[in-house]
Amino acid sequence: MSAIREKLTAKVESALNRVESAMKSQLHLENPTGIIVEIESVENLSSILNEDDREFISAVRYAIDKQLNWEL
Repeated sequence: MSAIREKLTAKVESALNRVESAMKSQLHLENPTGIIVEIESVENLSSILNEDDREFISAVRYAIDKQLNWEL
């Protein structure tokens, strides 16, 4: 794996970890903007995202849109 790809993968993992933490804290119900910005920062890196990442992002967007509690 190239050094650039490794950096991008680390960036994606870090961002998705922050999103997961925010979702578990139900922050998306009060202020979803920060979570949306975080997601948008990695969505452009589709070649780095795996299927699980894409499904997670989709579930997060759904929970935000429907104002659902995050329970996993």
